[in-house]
Amino acid sequence: MGKAKTAKSKNKSNKPLEYQLTVVRVGFGGNSGNGKYFYTYSHDPIHLVGMKKGLKMHFSLSSDTPADFKICQGVGTGFAWDQIIDPQVSKDGRSVKFTNKNDKHCSFNIGIIVHDPINSEFIVCDPEVVNVPDPQPAAY
Repeated sequence: MGKAKTAKSKNKSNKPLEYQLTVVRVGFGGNSGNGKYFYTYSHDPIHLVGMKKGLKMHFSLSSDTPADFKICQGVGTGFAWDQIIDPQVSKDGRSVKFTNKNDKHCSFNIGIIVHDPINSEFIVCDPEVVNVPDPQPAAY
């Protein structure tokens, strides 16, 4: 897995946070698709600290991912108080953007569904994301 990346609010631009996803066929011993695939993110877990609502996260398939693999869908957690989802898959299927509209302290899941057309498989790739919109010192 890639190392953790903490995004902090000092970056005031509206640019999406960029992450890369690598998905490869391994036959066995992988972490998805009944062990037939291995995926990893450039940063895992992803820490969002002090980021404003409406933050965009952009995930792209890396050059190490086979060219025929395409992102077919993005999904997000669906608790009543969060609004993580709003996935927008690119026309070429090589990237997806999510908008994080959540303003709660939480760990949430998103999933990127990648299609392998050769094996007609769908690979679920889910990074761990920690959202801390208003960092406060812990009271002990």
